[in-house]
Amino acid sequence: MTQRRILIVLTLSAFATGCALQTIEPAEQDLPAAFENGTAAPAPQWPARDWFRDFGSDDLNNLIELAATNNWDIASARARVTQADARARQAGSGAGARRARANSLSPLRALARSNIR
Repeated sequence: MTQRRILIVLTLSAFATGCALQTIEPAEQDLPAAFENGTAAPAPQWPARDWFRDFGSDDLNNLIELAATNNWDIASARARVTQADARARQAGSGAGARRARANSLSPLRALARSNIR
């Protein structure tokens, strides 16, 4: 009985590994050297920072300005960026570290300098 089980297991494993031994070659793709409709100039930011002003609603403008002013998450993020910048200057980090930090914090700095406050 055990020899029969061993024979069944060996047969099934031979069938299972038979598919794994085949190599599948990826199809060759024709890639263009450059795209026809590519633009050299970067596209403008979409949506614009003041997208809500296009609706022409004073109520909407006031609500968004109020939300931006009272958003403590943005205020705390600004404070953390300022504090990290001060600590880095205090520690006397090198120019390379300042460049790396500036690149990693650029979205937060843009947020801190935004027109909506």
